[in-house]
Amino acid sequence: DLYYATLGLDVFPLQPNSKIPYPRSNGCKDATNNAAAVDAWWTVEPDANIGIATGHLVDVIDIDGPAGVQSWAAMLEEPPVITVTGRVSTPRPGGNHLYVAATGTGNRAGVMPGVDYRGVGGYVVAPPSRITAGPNPGSYVWHVPLNLEGA
Repeated sequence: DLYYATLGLDVFPLQPNSKIPYPRSNGCKDATNNAAAVDAWWTVEPDANIGIATGHLVDVIDIDGPAGVQSWAAMLEEPPVITVTGRVSTPRPGGNHLYVAATGTGNRAGVMPGVDYRGVGGYVVAPPSRITAGPNPGSYVWHVPLNLEGA
């Protein structure tokens, strides 16, 4: 929402309680940090979840479940060391979004078991978004606040 836009992040609305963009939208291709556009979106849809387009200021390492946690632990033992600029817990057990500086790289599923990479052309759901249905209901929560000085 407007907070993320003021940081320079490109955002767009997702359907309430969902990870899915609104019908007839272009999803992350519509993302912007223009305050007037962002304010207009959330004035019309105040309950919308927040999507952050990756590949601009930030990319995100998406860790899912126990396999992802194990893979991330193994990656930390290998050079080069990745500087994490923020960490969000996701509703999925063991789920985390690790924010890193944008690299210009695109999306890649299955970097390692339980680990995906969100870069150019991708997006993630941002706090305080909530998912209330499905196998893993819950909220997205910052556990390490975003520090764009490291991005």
